[in-house]
Amino acid sequence: MNALVLPFINFSLLVGLLYKFGKKPFLDFVSARHHSIREELQKTTVQLREAKEALEDFSAKLNSLDLETQTLRTQAREEIEQLKIRILNDAKRMSDVIVSDANAGAKGQLQALKNDLMVEISDQIVRQVAAQFKSKASVADKDKIISSFSGSLGGVR
Repeated sequence: MNALVLPFINFSLLVGLLYKFGKKPFLDFVSARHHSIREELQKTTVQLREAKEALEDFSAKLNSLDLETQTLRTQAREEIEQLKIRILNDAKRMSDVIVSDANAGAKGQLQALKNDLMVEISDQIVRQVAAQFKSKASVADKDKIISSFSGSLGGVR
């Protein structure tokens, strides 16, 4: 038991000296550590709050971008639909003009062909009547027709 007394006295003396001289530096260290941890916690809390605000701002901007994108898509679709309708209307109007011009041209050509046909038929009839008249009419009939024709022209012979 004597062997334990001297180490116990040494240990008690060491603890006493550490307590007397080390209490204040140890308390200062713990207090400083406590303050630094508190300051870091406050800074972290402020940074967290700022990060949350920034997240909310970015989320709001992202939502507004989604809405703006959707609005732009809707406008683009409407403009495309209006452009499609305008192009179709222009094409219809142009096709109506083309058909109208073609009909007018065809009517003009038809009338010209009718006139040409009438002239040709009339010439053919006159030739046939003249041929039959020459072959069947007597000299007296020819003189009578000539005098009647001359009288209708005003007596020119």
